[in-house]
Amino acid sequence: MTEQLRHQEGSNLVHGPRMQRLTKAMELAIHGVRKDCNLERFANSFPQLARDNSKALSDAHQLTMQFFESSTMESFKELAQQRDIVSKLNALDALLEKLQTSTHSQQSAPVSKKRPCPDQVAASYRYNIKKLERDRLMVKLSEAKTCTESQLDQIEAKQKRVRILMHELGEKKNLAVPIPTAQFDSQGNIDVNAV
Repeated sequence: MTEQLRHQEGSNLVHGPRMQRLTKAMELAIHGVRKDCNLERFANSFPQLARDNSKALSDAHQLTMQFFESSTMESFKELAQQRDIVSKLNALDALLEKLQTSTHSQQSAPVSKKRPCPDQVAASYRYNIKKLERDRLMVKLSEAKTCTESQLDQIEAKQKRVRILMHELGEKKNLAVPIPTAQFDSQGNIDVNAV
């Protein structure tokens, strides 16, 4: 990590990898703005100056872009200093490096029974969660089976009752006096011709 660190100009803080990347991202953003605000677009903003004195326009564009770049970087450095970003990112770098080295040492060293590695802890939690989920689903399945069996019993009882009623109705129909059938017309009146 020490070969990745560099000193900031006029500062005693050392830039770690994350601060270097943040600074590089800021520089790329400024470069993108400079690229978007080229001389041609600048000339479109000042057409009179572009026609009268293109050299003055070019100088104004260059000075504007230099001012933008220097003031933006200065504001970035002030903000980083006010919020103590350099030391916070360096602390994050150190913490991540420490975590990475401890992970490598845990992978190479045999796992003791006293202190399980993070992968084992995560696996045991996943196992417990899956087991609870399976148990919950088994209870739900059991309830669904019970409900289905109850409904099937009710359906069978109703079918049996319908069969009994149909049988009784058939016996009564055979004993009863035949009822003449009547037909009705479309208005609900008895059709005399059909009788």
